[in-house]
Amino acid sequence: MEKPSFYRTKNKSIKKRNKVTETNKDPNQEDMLKYKEVASQEKENEEVSRGILVLIKADVFHCPICCHALDPPIHQCQNGHVMCSKCCVNLNGKCPSCSEIIGLIRCLTLEKIIESMEISCSNAGCDAIVSYLDRASHQKSCIYAQCFCPLCSFQGCMSSLSQHVADNHKKSAVQLFSYESCFDVRVTDHELNILIAPDNRLFLLLIKDVAEGVAFSVIGICPAAEDYKFTYKLSVYNHPNYIELRSSGSMTCEWKGVHPKTFLLVPADAFPCHKLQVCVTITKKNMRP
Repeated sequence: MEKPSFYRTKNKSIKKRNKVTETNKDPNQEDMLKYKEVASQEKENEEVSRGILVLIKADVFHCPICCHALDPPIHQCQNGHVMCSKCCVNLNGKCPSCSEIIGLIRCLTLEKIIESMEISCSNAGCDAIVSYLDRASHQKSCIYAQCFCPLCSFQGCMSSLSQHVADNHKKSAVQLFSYESCFDVRVTDHELNILIAPDNRLFLLLIKDVAEGVAFSVIGICPAAEDYKFTYKLSVYNHPNYIELRSSGSMTCEWKGVHPKTFLLVPADAFPCHKLQVCVTITKKNMRP
């Protein structure tokens, strides 16, 4: 049977190119071709030495019982069903799939695969490649860990969160400030006021109505891994009454509506709520040596 015409055309063109190459050899071109061939081989050898890149569904390495990621030791029954050591203990060493004894045999092959695996950090902006077994500790210490917007469902790193607040929540109580400088915040109907620092960190001035008056407190938004400490001062003045609170602040990556136990209580009978104004000063503890 005759081959399709495009095969013949391709073969003819190749022969023609080969003929031209043989009759018009260029020494410099030959050197360049050899260099490219060597470089390609070196790159291939380097990739082989580093390992093989494969795509595997994440749930393959999850315990079929608790659905958590498998970490050594991994146990298997005589029929090959696997589970994590915690589930093995909780199920009293009985395989739920076949009722055989489990816990006497380790799945060493799967353990070796997991120990050799590397995984990229899931946080946007982080290029780290870490051992699969060290993934949890890296997520806790990653500076690109996700923070959550207190006004909507957005989440992102610290810089993207502050930009999101500035762009999307302008109508909410949002205010820029400088560290160690006193600034006034007028009390509104909002439960919280978002304060944006020069380094793009967010602080929340929380306002809560209580039986005795109004309670004010401050918390900061920052990645869970970051060791960030600050102090704040809240003061309210209405001649001749003056009240002040100085306190260390707490940080969180997501505010879930819980108010701190430390707060400034402003009595309603001494400070009229309709013209209440709070003076705020926030200082970073690690600002000075």
